Amino acid sequence: MLFIVMLFCACTDLPFYAYTNMRLTDMALSTAQTVQQSLKELVSSPPYFIALLAFIALAWFAVRTISRLFRSLDVTEAPMPARRRWLLFTATLLVLIPGMRGTLDPGDAPLTAEDAYFSETPFLNQLSTNAVYSFLESLGQDKVNYMPAEEAITNVRRYLGIKEQRYASPIARDVTYDAPADPQNVVLILVESLSANRLHRFGHPKNLMPFLEGVMDSSLVFDRFYAAGTRTCNGIFSSLYGLPAIGSQHPLSHPSMVLQDFHGLPGSLRAAGYTTSFLYPGDPLFDNMNGFLPNNGFDTFIAQDDFDASIPRNSWGVTDHALYTKTLEHIGELQRRSDAPFFATVMTISSHKGYNVPDDIAGFAPTSTEGDENIYEYADRALAEFFSAARKEAWFTNTVFVIVGDHGQRFDPVYEVPLAFHHVPLIIHAPGLVVPRMEHGLGTQVDLPETVLGTLHIPHMNNTLGMDLMRGTHPCAYFCSDHRIAALNRSSYWIRTGETERLYDHPSRSTFNLAGDRPTDLDSLRTYAQSMVQAATWMVEKKLVGISVQKE
Repeated sequence: MLFIVMLFCACTDLPFYAYTNMRLTDMALSTAQTVQQSLKELVSSPPYFIALLAFIALAWFAVRTISRLFRSLDVTEAPMPARRRWLLFTATLLVLIPGMRGTLDPGDAPLTAEDAYFSETPFLNQLSTNAVYSFLESLGQDKVNYMPAEEAITNVRRYLGIKEQRYASPIARDVTYDAPADPQNVVLILVESLSANRLHRFGHPKNLMPFLEGVMDSSLVFDRFYAAGTRTCNGIFSSLYGLPAIGSQHPLSHPSMVLQDFHGLPGSLRAAGYTTSFLYPGDPLFDNMNGFLPNNGFDTFIAQDDFDASIPRNSWGVTDHALYTKTLEHIGELQRRSDAPFFATVMTISSHKGYNVPDDIAGFAPTSTEGDENIYEYADRALAEFFSAARKEAWFTNTVFVIVGDHGQRFDPVYEVPLAFHHVPLIIHAPGLVVPRMEHGLGTQVDLPETVLGTLHIPHMNNTLGMDLMRGTHPCAYFCSDHRIAALNRSSYWIRTGETERLYDHPSRSTFNLAGDRPTDLDSLRTYAQSMVQAATWMVEKKLVGISVQKE
């Protein structure tokens, strides 16, 4: 039985690595939340389906072979004497123990995961570990313990320029503006897997998303903007509530999260008189969206069950085109019902890896034959159709459109944490309100709530770890990739895996470890990233994330 489990881990590890760029961890368990959804994804994802078939075939062969060996044994033969059995057992241990320790010298420390990092090539370092070890080692490791909470809070207050404490939360501060509030409508579009790597202006040889590139020409664009994590739940949570990914924790379903009152962007806008809606084209149970979002600032939650049954759908849900059509219908209903400004968050799905290009847009046919490219062509065309229809509505000229990826993808994996998995440009399209330009300051999804509220000049209490990127910037960007934590500035890229730290010169794409050559960058990136994540952990544990925290 143990062998079968090990075989299953080995087979699952291959497609898991192909998607995440890391060996198998307990992230696979948190992703497979419902049996129905897991089976749908398994059948619709060729790599995982092939891995399952390989596992079944290998398991059948192994069981059959072992059974034959046992049947071939002569059970009538006299058993081995006890003394001989003990000698054989002892001899086997003497051979295995040095192998497990990795050394014959009893004075040397046993091998650890850090010893696997022997090469300047990240792929080879990961190749030297194994799926069973990485999976078992990750279990129960979702608690962050980088530094004392008091030290982290002190650092974060200094980083964010917080001098006074008026609330129970040491991070909470009042934000006011000299200009009067301008409560325009807000449409936040979280585009599935929108990595900068897929955009022509960031180096992709093809212009896969010409409409979005055109929108960027007339928008405020933050080109050094990064996703907080590698999963949709991370992108939703950080973009809406201004807190970072906390290690491998699932922010929408982790026990420490689900019983709290997160405020962030939807809560601040609702307090300012907005109606708030979240639209998702897939299963409402996915990532516990239907359990978390309606309880944290959203008046309305729409998922695939709310779409007409005649609309085609696959294992992921309805298409982006159908989602945008539903969004227009929903906004129209809001406008007929009330004059209140609206905040609509739209989470797309059609650019997900492995998604087959739909045929529901008349006259559209992708020019690329590559599956990882033509889905972005479709996502761009669906977005273009949405904007074309929205421009005909009266509310369009009084609306701020915010476009950002929920996360990127494992494109161009130079490092163990691929930058393409996190580099997701932030686009704010509001002609007449913001001046079109390119901003090069570093930021993450944690900064999105404050930047949007700053655009609208809406006074509020900020209890997030983010800042308004139009009025300030960070010395570095930080993010988590499951159990890994990483940060980068303009020259150095720091990654911590377990107790192993590596520092790279990312502009040159060098894989040489510079941790010993750049101690200042190593210390500053490490301290900044770990302080932010540790402070967020403490706020969640102490239940100080909501707006209802009492003034001191």
